[in-house]
Amino acid sequence: MEAVVEREAKGMKEIAIQEKDLTLQWRGNTGKLVKVRLKNTRAMEMWYNKQITEENIQEITTLNIIKNGKSLALEVYPEKSIYVKPNLG
Repeated sequence: MEAVVEREAKGMKEIAIQEKDLTLQWRGNTGKLVKVRLKNTRAMEMWYNKQITEENIQEITTLNIIKNGKSLALEVYPEKSIYVKPNLG
């Protein structure tokens, strides 16, 4: 039980999401990833289950994108993370 409490106290550091649940925006010729956005159905699910909230969005430091059983870990700049409540209607 102590391990669970310690894990919750540290906050969320990593999040793993399947590539099909994301919209990725790339910058022209440089190949830089500019924006990662959750698709609306996945965003509503994560909002309802309180997996991503206004409070913990700034704590995410690593995004793991999963596709075909392979994972790509990307560093997240928490100061640039923006929480937008999903559209429910």
